[in-house]
Amino acid sequence: MKKTDKKNEEEIIITDEEVVRVSRENYKPKHAAPVNGEESFDEPSAEKEAKKKPEKPKKKGKKEKKEKKEKKEETTDSSTESDDVEKRRVTKARPKPESSKEKKEGEKKERRFPKYMLLALLSLAFIGGVVVIVLFSQKNGAVTIRDKNRNSPFPISLTDEIKNVEVIGKSIFVLSGTNLTCFDESGEQTNEYKLSYTAPRMVSSEKYALVYDSQGNGLSVYNSEKFLFSHKSKDDHQIVCASIGKNGDYAVVTRPNISGGSCACLTYYDKNSKERFSWQCKDYIVSARISDRSKHVLAAAINTELVDVYTELYVLPVEEFIAGDDSNLIDERFNSAFVDMSFFGSGGVSVSLRQQRVTFSIGNYKKTASVQEYKGTLLFTTSDDRGFSAVVVESGSKQRLYVYNKNNELVYKKKISSEVKDIKNIGSKVYLLCSNKAVLISSAEKSKTLAEFEIIQKGLAICGKHIYNYSSNMLFGRI
Repeated sequence: MKKTDKKNEEEIIITDEEVVRVSRENYKPKHAAPVNGEESFDEPSAEKEAKKKPEKPKKKGKKEKKEKKEKKEETTDSSTESDDVEKRRVTKARPKPESSKEKKEGEKKERRFPKYMLLALLSLAFIGGVVVIVLFSQKNGAVTIRDKNRNSPFPISLTDEIKNVEVIGKSIFVLSGTNLTCFDESGEQTNEYKLSYTAPRMVSSEKYALVYDSQGNGLSVYNSEKFLFSHKSKDDHQIVCASIGKNGDYAVVTRPNISGGSCACLTYYDKNSKERFSWQCKDYIVSARISDRSKHVLAAAINTELVDVYTELYVLPVEEFIAGDDSNLIDERFNSAFVDMSFFGSGGVSVSLRQQRVTFSIGNYKKTASVQEYKGTLLFTTSDDRGFSAVVVESGSKQRLYVYNKNNELVYKKKISSEVKDIKNIGSKVYLLCSNKAVLISSAEKSKTLAEFEIIQKGLAICGKHIYNYSSNMLFGRI
């Protein structure tokens, strides 16, 4: 029999087995899972319990097991609204959902998770900052500003005192004691050569390095990758100085027998060690330079006339020079001691002396010569292939830096507060190595400190835009 209560809009189905109240809108199966925002229905309502037939009492143990089992299961809809079929359907058991307490704890964990991530990121950032600080402040007798690569072998400690450092291509040549050691840009050793020279010296060009014995007659030539050849001086005379050009040709100045009437002999060789010419000089040649295009050779000699010291500068044309014929030889005298010289441009020459700097064009000295006098003594000088030159002059206890262009015009000057140890330049940019720091000075940046040192540095080596520094027995990375 079926009745309808319109007030509550509920449909009551009466069967022979039991009485079940079905709500069309709010129907909840027995032990159903709670809907979000509602309470759990773990116990049947009092109204349903009243309509149930009394069940036989069961043993306590089985009832506890059943209740324990019912807590792990729940049923789904068990009845349909069909008038012809009056039965219930029971769904399979499914896992019990989380309780409200567990759900709240899970939400707290989810809210807490980003905080853990934030703390982790902050920790990583802190550790990274500590690493950077360590890399920039580690103290081992090296520069304070360090290479950022923690695996870098710089600074490199050598057993013997470093005499010279030259950079050829991407190779760093270090002459120390009687060893020539080569490193790449990262500081890894690539080659090492044992020299049999008593007092080795090294000169270089862009592609070659030449090492000679200043107390003997031997020399050897290298490129950036390997040893090329060795050679002995003309007549096995003692080598005074040497120079090597970009093409591999080189000039060697020796001291012949005094009984011959000449004080020096300059011999010019091509890159295959074939002699091109040999010239006997009445003065003591102390320096030689080969122009970039190998068209001329500069030779500077120092001599005395009574008590005055003078510099004799010779320019030798490589192609037209004929031994014994000095008609095409350029010869200029300067009443000051020699310091340094260089070529610039297609035919420009710059000569640095103790009290002056002179520039001129080859073949037209009288019209092109420009002289810059100093109020003091020139200590250091450097120049590049564009004609820019920089000098450090000392007057009393004060030192000043002067920078000139190729026309010998002053670009700028600056007082130097620290003692200068070495100087290099690239165009109008000048690198000063002082006793406790390295400084970059240019027309744009009047003074910029590149690095500060804890030990006394000795010199700089230049390669393109990169500068390396070294002390008595340590080679440092780029600064």
